[in-house]
Amino acid sequence: MTEPRGRHRRHLQYPWSRALVPGWVHLTQGRVIPGLLALALFWFLTLGIISVVVIALFKPDVLTSAAVTTSSLNRIFDFLVVVGAVYVLVSLLNLMSMRGDSRFRKSRIGVGVVLMAIVLQSLGFGAAAAGVNMQRNLMHSLFVDPNALNANGDGTASAADLKPLTGRINVLLLGGDAGANRWAVRPDSISVANIDFATGRIVMVGIPRNLERAVFAEGSPMLGPFPNGYDCGNRCLINAIYTYASGHSSLYSDAKYNGKIPGVEATREAVEGTLGIKIDYFAMVDMMGFANIVNAVGGVNVNVPRRVVTQYGKVYEPGCQHMTGRQALLFARTRKDSSDYNRMAKQRLVQESLLRQINPLNLFRAYSEVQRNGSQYITTDLPENVIADLIRVAVKSRHASFASLDLVPPRISVVHPNIDEIHAMVEKAITTGTAPKNPQGFASPGPTTAASRAPISSGQTYAKTTPCK
Repeated sequence: MTEPRGRHRRHLQYPWSRALVPGWVHLTQGRVIPGLLALALFWFLTLGIISVVVIALFKPDVLTSAAVTTSSLNRIFDFLVVVGAVYVLVSLLNLMSMRGDSRFRKSRIGVGVVLMAIVLQSLGFGAAAAGVNMQRNLMHSLFVDPNALNANGDGTASAADLKPLTGRINVLLLGGDAGANRWAVRPDSISVANIDFATGRIVMVGIPRNLERAVFAEGSPMLGPFPNGYDCGNRCLINAIYTYASGHSSLYSDAKYNGKIPGVEATREAVEGTLGIKIDYFAMVDMMGFANIVNAVGGVNVNVPRRVVTQYGKVYEPGCQHMTGRQALLFARTRKDSSDYNRMAKQRLVQESLLRQINPLNLFRAYSEVQRNGSQYITTDLPENVIADLIRVAVKSRHASFASLDLVPPRISVVHPNIDEIHAMVEKAITTGTAPKNPQGFASPGPTTAASRAPISSGQTYAKTTPCK
């Protein structure tokens, strides 16, 4: 006589591996509803991971926007905590349901593997949540919450009303000397990046740090002590404005300057008045921070037009040289064998070279470095919602034009600058995306391969760069 079907099922033996998929044990035991719910959770997470991978490959800007927006990060964090806890709990219940069920083979190795899988699941969800929390803290410490802008009285729309940036923006870039508590020192470099979001085109305007008689924008508190511009002889250089305003912070006691840095605001207003443009945001970067970012992206290839000898006796030969962060920083900052204006040209050359090498992988590396250490060497008023737009345009800029306008002699006098002429030059450069060649002649493209090394003087050594691949 044939054995009943139900009794035959009771004698079936199921492998322990069924416990690796939540819901299967419950379904085997006839508990359909909890089994289907647990199985649905498993497939929901599986399809979610696959979707994230697909989006990362084909629409990385979507993930970028989520990764740099606090509201999105808050939702992701809550999701990871809640769903992670539920998933791990269901997995444990799945394993516990096997106890006392004779249909599952008892295997110490099998149970150990299942327990290890549950531990790894817990660690995975925990690590992901911790990473998102670190990202949230970075965004709070480094960038401005757009929801708080109205509280500062600047009339900016709330985050809910903010849309992807279009048109052009101007970002003031200030370079400071490395070292703790040295932001009150005169900025080592001053420039403005005009960014076109439609095309990725970038126009860099370099301002000599020894420019005199800078003009302040209308409404600036600095117009009180300096109604005719920053004019008090060769002590009143544009890079000294930061220090002056830091020592006279009472000038910036108005409510609209709450939470802002007097030195930065005074420098911003001087740049606006001198160039005839509106500065939308600023970024102040410690020079050693710049070197760390260069290292994070694997170095930078720079076409060196002619030999450069640093104050430390390091010799950079003409040709395409692959530089580390410190090498690029030393190359860009030296003026031992040239001048401040040549140094500006070298800085612009390194900046352009770095932009030309930007790709999604390099951006991720650079962003990872900023995530770890950014608050130590970057100060900015960029709102969080702008960061994703800037990352997208950075990738686009690889294939767009890059123009550099340095306001240096003999084109512009740094002692008696013609402000109207500067306004016209800047407007033309921004409108057309082109700029006249640097009169100092350094930033012209260099050779594409490393040249043979020429003899060096006593006390000099070749910089340990490598030829570009």
